[in-house]
Amino acid sequence: MRSIIAKRKYLLLAVILVLMQFTPIMQHAEARFTATVYMVIKYSDKHWEYKRMVFETHFGEYMITYQDENGKDFSISVWSKQLPFVVTYDPWDQPMKEEVE
Repeated sequence: MRSIIAKRKYLLLAVILVLMQFTPIMQHAEARFTATVYMVIKYSDKHWEYKRMVFETHFGEYMITYQDENGKDFSISVWSKQLPFVVTYDPWDQPMKEEVE
């Protein structure tokens, strides 16, 4: 009997977590978490300070802005309506342009 109640609690918790991923508050937190993990893994050798996060309705993406040691702003774009969140734009991780002579 006790294990059935425990299983129901875990099932209810799982359902609540799945439903919460569709709320704006949870999406905001997940996008911020994704950006933080991305910056720590990708740019662990640099010091970036988090400045702000804005949801751009035109693109349907979160724009997360960081500032470097020199005070220059740097924004990455995070997209998703539900898990998983994906970094779709990173200005420092773009292919080099070839010079045409």
